[in-house]
Amino acid sequence: MTATPHCLLCGSDQTPTVFEANDYFTGKRFEIRQCAACGFAFTWPQPRNLDEFYPPQYRRYGGLTAWLFKTFDGGRAAAVARSIAANGRALEIGCGPGWMSEAVRRQGWTVVGNERTVDSTTIATRQRGLALFVGGLDAVKSTSQFDLVIIHQVLEHLDDPLQTLAGIARVLKPGGKVLIGVPNFASWQARFTRQHWQHLEVPRHLGHFTPQTIQDACKRVGLEVESFRFVSIERDPYGWLQSLLNQMGFTQNLLWLWLTGEQRRRALTVEGLLMILACLVLAVPSYLLAILSWPAGRGAIMEVIARRPAR
Repeated sequence: MTATPHCLLCGSDQTPTVFEANDYFTGKRFEIRQCAACGFAFTWPQPRNLDEFYPPQYRRYGGLTAWLFKTFDGGRAAAVARSIAANGRALEIGCGPGWMSEAVRRQGWTVVGNERTVDSTTIATRQRGLALFVGGLDAVKSTSQFDLVIIHQVLEHLDDPLQTLAGIARVLKPGGKVLIGVPNFASWQARFTRQHWQHLEVPRHLGHFTPQTIQDACKRVGLEVESFRFVSIERDPYGWLQSLLNQMGFTQNLLWLWLTGEQRRRALTVEGLLMILACLVLAVPSYLLAILSWPAGRGAIMEVIARRPAR
């Protein structure tokens, strides 16, 4: 890690700490710093090797959780594809299980995905037959070849988000679009629960975007933001529920660990039973808070559609 905490977007060294947070998996503590120049927030220090911070079941969803993500994420990606062209070419960065790529392919598109390790490609290739490559965008040698790039719940994991956005601008065709999904650091959920915010995810989430900072980042690389969307039925109400449980003092992200199979053995402990009761009480308020935040532009998840200007 470097000695001086410079902003990941603008490079400023005026980056005071706004609060600290613990990693729910390792227990290690990290700072959240925010740039005084551009407002971008980031996790500090940033580990050189993040492997120890990724639980074995990270993003390995099953049951109702998998169905919700597959349905809503896939539907959004397919809708964006339909708005661009028929039978286009798409790239999904960090495609995970491949739900969004599969939905776009069903529209008649040619789809390529990528992941950071060979192990990460297993589900998308074996279960869905998707074409994937391992590595960064520098592996894509040709420019202007994709009509759509999808980078959903991935940009916040990267230590150089601006470089990735520049690479996306390079591989997009003129008039092509990028669908970006990131947590919203300016959301009511983030502001109210701070270090207990479920979507903070230190240190896996290295950058923490607001609508203004994602728009500024796109502008820096020549992309024009067309729209923001703050409605996330499948993630936002749950985010309120988990963040409030964290704030109440339950083991951090314990409900999330249950859903991904990490801590199911603790379901029948005293803490587990108390948390179930708290969930029953907090479920309706969590949905109401999420619904109220959407029209105000303060939802915990934001989806951004940006385009490369046509020549």
